[in-house]
Amino acid sequence: MILTRRLQYFFCAAGLILISFGVALTTKAGLGTSPISSIPYTLSLILPGLSMGTWLILFSIALVLIEIILLKGKMPAKSWISQLLISFPVGWLIDAAMWLLTPFNPEVYLVKVLTVILGCVIIALGAYLCVSASLLVLPGDGFVQVLAQVTGKSFGGVRVISDTTQILIAAVLCLIFLHALVGVREGTIIAAILVGSIVKIFARILPITRAI
Repeated sequence: MILTRRLQYFFCAAGLILISFGVALTTKAGLGTSPISSIPYTLSLILPGLSMGTWLILFSIALVLIEIILLKGKMPAKSWISQLLISFPVGWLIDAAMWLLTPFNPEVYLVKVLTVILGCVIIALGAYLCVSASLLVLPGDGFVQVLAQVTGKSFGGVRVISDTTQILIAAVLCLIFLHALVGVREGTIIAAILVGSIVKIFARILPITRAI
């Protein structure tokens, strides 16, 4: 499929909606949440005065600030401004998805696991559409790109380290303040393993190229 400019915007918007809904669905399964959402979700459990989406916005802002520091102020304004701006609708969309899924609270463990897997598929499709649209970079991806640039390591390798570090931080926060691994559980590990692999599957079965 060749993307026109209009399709680029459509795929980007659809991708953000899918990612947000997938994150919310994974979270509602009650087995943790996706790695990039693990710290915001944990903070929303520790300090429930702010929603998960709001914490994600604040976390995204923190990541962008770290990017600017790592690049010693040489980060293009267009890059950090776009990342900051996109963090707000993503946070709002996650809150909206969490609200829509309020009645959904699976109790059977198998249903919980299947819900996590479905959430991973939806996140992966959304991520693939966003990447294919080539219009923006989400703060989580931008952070990994900058780390890879600064350290000279591969994007994939830095992604694994970044996700693992965020999961560990969220786990420590859970143990200190909640005395249980509420925000980080097996669903978080499943998401960390599956999403990237499913994105590759979508890339094979749904090849997309940008029109010149």
